[in-house]
Amino acid sequence: SNGRLVLHDLTGGGGSGPLTVEDINGSSVVRQLGLDSTAVGDTLTGKSLTAGINSVLLRNLRGGQGITQLGSLNLTDRTGTTATIDLSNAETLDDVLSAINTATSSGSVKLQLKASLNSAGTGIVVTDTSGSTSSNLTISDAGGSTVAADLGIAVDAAQNSVNSGSLHLRYLNEASSLTKFSVNGALSTGSFIITDSTGAESTISITSNVKTLGDLIERINASTGAQVTAALNDTGDGIKLIDNAGGTEQLSVRELSGTVAGNYRLLGTGVDVSGHSELSAGKTTVIDLTSESTLQDLVDKLNGSKSGLSANLIDNGASINSLRLAIKSNVSGAAGELLIETSGIDLGLTTSSKAQDAILRVGNDALGSYLLTSSTNKFVGVTTGVDVELKTIGTEPAEVEVKDDTSGIKNNLSKFVDAYNALITAADDLTSFDFAGGTKGILQGNGIVDRVLSRINDVRNIRNTDSSSSIQSLVDLGIRVGEGGKLSIDTAKLDAAIADHSEDVKTFLNKKDTGFADKLANAVKSLTDVVDGSLTHESDAAQKNVDVLTTRITELNAILDKRRDLLVLKFGSLEATLSKLQQQQTAVTSFVSIYTSSTSNNNNN
Repeated sequence: SNGRLVLHDLTGGGGSGPLTVEDINGSSVVRQLGLDSTAVGDTLTGKSLTAGINSVLLRNLRGGQGITQLGSLNLTDRTGTTATIDLSNAETLDDVLSAINTATSSGSVKLQLKASLNSAGTGIVVTDTSGSTSSNLTISDAGGSTVAADLGIAVDAAQNSVNSGSLHLRYLNEASSLTKFSVNGALSTGSFIITDSTGAESTISITSNVKTLGDLIERINASTGAQVTAALNDTGDGIKLIDNAGGTEQLSVRELSGTVAGNYRLLGTGVDVSGHSELSAGKTTVIDLTSESTLQDLVDKLNGSKSGLSANLIDNGASINSLRLAIKSNVSGAAGELLIETSGIDLGLTTSSKAQDAILRVGNDALGSYLLTSSTNKFVGVTTGVDVELKTIGTEPAEVEVKDDTSGIKNNLSKFVDAYNALITAADDLTSFDFAGGTKGILQGNGIVDRVLSRINDVRNIRNTDSSSSIQSLVDLGIRVGEGGKLSIDTAKLDAAIADHSEDVKTFLNKKDTGFADKLANAVKSLTDVVDGSLTHESDAAQKNVDVLTTRITELNAILDKRRDLLVLKFGSLEATLSKLQQQQTAVTSFVSIYTSSTSNNNNN
């Protein structure tokens, strides 16, 4: 009703309390649906679900925290005229702006205040238009309200305006696609490692099933090892990782396979926040500059950030101030819009190219035509089986001739044959054995190669589930097994099959679930999936063996080191004993010499 959810209690009453709606399992659904209202009788009328054109819901500001307590504002313009406005029922930012702009004193004198969006479009600015300096500009909360404080417009000073700064409109939530969050505007797969403040680690594997921010948060929170919690961040444009380990180091994220951490803005090291480490991954990037910073420093910081943009310096050849800073988004279309705010510095930025999607009108009839938009110049599925790529802006309708493009079929089948033959070559090399030289491939005797080939060959040999089709197998497309188990293509037979039975060819190759393409994709995924793939399990098992052997080597080295130390001690002890014996021998020899000399002298006497 009127953009709100309305709940009716049909039980007839008689319960212990009024009709209420509560969150379960730690969710925040009730507030987001506007159902955090008080029922009147047997009816609960929710709050607005939408804000209307060019406005936003107050509950989506401050990263989704909204206004803590709606209530009244006390206003004083610089002439000294005062008013109190009631915002207890305000739901949108327009409600707040309108109330300030129409505020009148108790004597029906209109305050000379103008409230509007700030120049950056990220917050609001309240300006005194009286030109007077008789009084301070004052905006304050009244009666427990937190509106002024939460909106950043609380002021009591001899100034003509107050700017809220960014109100951090929540741009993303748990249901938001990761394509809206990622740096390149696409989903990523791979794995990364989170290290908490004590050094404990968690390995996070991101598969194709992780498609929303909520999926990513859930995957991180389900991991074991590092004591880290993932949640939506406070600015409403991403997530944050919170360290719960209580260690002395900063939590960090590094790639393990692929670039998924970088694409999802998680790569890096946390900072101290209220006594614990946090790493914020959001679309907003803060660049700090000092009085010593140069334009090149700014360019380097922008390019090194996770903001999905590129910056460079352009020299226009002028005799003075020839350098110009150019910043562009790495994401095409309207999704690549850049919003840049500065504080304490004016870069003099102007927009040279506005971020917008390409628009294609399909049909020439005003009633029957329709518009399509695309973040690139490519439109997929304009009509059944037809994709369109725009080359230039048109002022007149363009006729498009639609014909079957068989080159894609032949190219893709050729790529499959090449990839299959490369697999056979690699398998032969990895499992080879040279009887003369006694050398063998590194996977000779390992069953994983046979399992991979078996899985792929099962797909190669599939039969059409439709026995009436003219295309029953790859053989009917001219693909046969030749010498050494490698495939070859009879192009003449393939061309004939496409020309004479194009629909049967398409069905055999592309039919959902049972077609060759889906069968092949599923087989490859079963082998290569980063979580459950056979090769992943084999790699994990090999890594465990490596870890065990590495541990054993470390233990043996420790034993050998101790043995060496013991032998060195024994050798030293023997050396010392030998030295003492040599000293004693010298003493005895000396004694004997003296004795002999003494005896000889006595005899002579």
